Amino acid sequence: MKNFKNFGLIGLGLLFVANIALGFHIKGLEKHQPKKMTSLSDRFPHCEDFSGTWKGRCEYDNGEIDENESKIIRQQDCTELLVTDKDWAETISIGGINRIGSTLKQGGISNQDAILDINWNANRKNLLIRANSSFSSLENTWYNRVFSDGELSIDNGRLIETWKMEGEYTENGMQRKFKDGYTCTYEKQN
Repeated sequence: MKNFKNFGLIGLGLLFVANIALGFHIKGLEKHQPKKMTSLSDRFPHCEDFSGTWKGRCEYDNGEIDENESKIIRQQDCTELLVTDKDWAETISIGGINRIGSTLKQGGISNQDAILDINWNANRKNLLIRANSSFSSLENTWYNRVFSDGELSIDNGRLIETWKMEGEYTENGMQRKFKDGYTCTYEKQN
């Protein structure tokens, strides 16, 4: 009787393995089938594509206008952007937190540290960006801290980049607060 019990357990084990390996369907074992692999496009349905070389102008809340803005964006699926503009280049993951630290030229040499939270809106047409950034001179003679909300979208073939920000900075040893923003409109060059 003991051998029969072992044979029964071995038989059930072999049936289970056959079910998985050969795709046989045995009532009650269907739930143990391995899950079908999904493709990258199944996991990341369509989203707006921001790829391209873009040139345009930015209008700042304080009335200033910059006519010569440009950026290059390379997008991988709906999960990553490589953004290059005149001051920096970064690979940015979409759908989570990014930490960026660098030394850049911005009216002199400075250190930059930023934490970015970048996610798609519900219809996957706009990128929503929250940023906490700090800039300081290498000599620590000045310091800026900025909290920003930004958005990237495409409207009639144009890339629209909008930012609202507030923060604090040092000027002549005094700490000051500010609110600012800008909207850039770019035409695709390629």
